[in-house]
Amino acid sequence: MKTKYSILEILIVLISFGISGYVIKYQIDNYKPIEDILIKTFMVGFTTPIFYWTMKSKVLSSNYPNPEKIIRIWQYLVIGFLISGILFEIMISYKIVERSIKDIGILWLIWMIVYGNFRSKIEPFYQEPIHFFVADEDIQKRAKRFIGKVMVFGGILSLILLFVLPESLVGYVLLAYIFSFFIVPSFYGKILQWKKVA
Repeated sequence: MKTKYSILEILIVLISFGISGYVIKYQIDNYKPIEDILIKTFMVGFTTPIFYWTMKSKVLSSNYPNPEKIIRIWQYLVIGFLISGILFEIMISYKIVERSIKDIGILWLIWMIVYGNFRSKIEPFYQEPIHFFVADEDIQKRAKRFIGKVMVFGGILSLILLFVLPESLVGYVLLAYIFSFFIVPSFYGKILQWKKVA
């Protein structure tokens, strides 16, 4: 099990370095300035591993009964995210898709739907209270768990809208989806509070 764990971690690093190399080559071929190359290389190739190790440290420091299983799910999600990015670039090279906000938004929404489905199992801090919702700690936890459902169903609805609406409205759809993570669970928390008081 430890061997598989290490192999997956090495894969995350290797794929990230591979993507960084591709970004550097792409930026150089298009005569981009050095600061642009460095910023985009860091954003694409290094933020994902940093995000993974941040989550890994949070899981290991939490009181989850089976942290190894949670970390393994994170590994699969991160590798899937990186591979989907590579496939996206391959499809761009064959002109199947474009590097437009719509096509990038579709890729991002698919990943968010998958992530939202696993969120309650892999985030050690999803149960932590957020006083943005209500004062009751139990209601806060239930409202935070509801965020995963918003990510899944809101992501599916946003995907449908991206295929139906014109390109000019795609940015607004994606922004509305992001804001829904905060607004919808907040209303849900208030409804739970009203029911509890009643």
